[in-house]
Amino acid sequence: MLEIIRAKYGLIQSITTARQVKINNKIILFVATVSVIATISSYAINFGFTFSDNHQRWGEFGAYLAGTLGTFLSLASILYVFHSNNQQIKENKRQSNIENYVDQANRILDSLQSIDNKIISPHVYITNIIEHQSWGKDHVEIRENEKGNTVEIANITKDLSLHFSTTSPIEIINTYLGYLEYANSPNKIAITKAWIEKDWQIKGKLIKYRALTGHLVKIVTQLLDHNYDLYLAQQMLTNTYSQIIILNKIDYADKKIFNILGLLLSIPDKGMKFNPKELVSNLVEDLNKSLNLCYQENELKFVTSKRVSNSTGLHEITLQHIKTQNIYVRSVSGEWKEI
Repeated sequence: MLEIIRAKYGLIQSITTARQVKINNKIILFVATVSVIATISSYAINFGFTFSDNHQRWGEFGAYLAGTLGTFLSLASILYVFHSNNQQIKENKRQSNIENYVDQANRILDSLQSIDNKIISPHVYITNIIEHQSWGKDHVEIRENEKGNTVEIANITKDLSLHFSTTSPIEIINTYLGYLEYANSPNKIAITKAWIEKDWQIKGKLIKYRALTGHLVKIVTQLLDHNYDLYLAQQMLTNTYSQIIILNKIDYADKKIFNILGLLLSIPDKGMKFNPKELVSNLVEDLNKSLNLCYQENELKFVTSKRVSNSTGLHEITLQHIKTQNIYVRSVSGEWKEI
């Protein structure tokens, strides 16, 4: 995943450079156009669009051009160099900030992956899970495969089969919670949280995971403030978001961070940057494609986003037509409807 993010970031840098070259070319074309117009105007004023046989007048005209047009081009060149250098300094500073933030985000992602992978054998936790069940050990059969990394729990009386194929603490919690749900265990959330509180290894990892997730979200929002690509930001958050959903089931996630994650992942990505104007552009393009409409972005305005799913944290997003007041709502599943 990180390799994909880095590859696309490099592509976006190339696109940004190409755009800057186009802007510089436009500036040069503008200066050249003004210069041509100034030359023709000077010629018309001095000769009235007629050719003169008076060499003295041609010499005066040449001196005039050298004095006026030359001065103008010199000043224009100085201004262009100043503008280009100023833009380059700003762009270099922005790129440097982005690279620093991306580097921090990648380190956090590596740490989160490490936290969610390094734990003792799941067999120990399976034994703990079994001891929490009302039917006891005698109703459960445990089998491990040859590699020892997959354990099957089979409840013979209830024909239950669950598979542990990971040593991830969050996935173990999710499976544990699912096991309690299957067994119709009362107070399953309280039981799961009590089990976590008793296990210093899992509790410590979850506390660190939650703290790093908050730091990651802060860095990603800073990247978006620097016009970072929305797609890359969403890719950075996707895996962490899926784990935070699990922690949210047992009220172990930071609600503010969970809400921000849901909002960022609710925005349709069209390969654009994240700012208010381009956010509307993204949404309008997505709306037109979904409902076969042909609105321009200046015809609609962003009204609000509302979190409607407590389990996923995803948001409904609302657009309103400026003149007709028609309202369009994008559901958490990505479907648009007019209300």
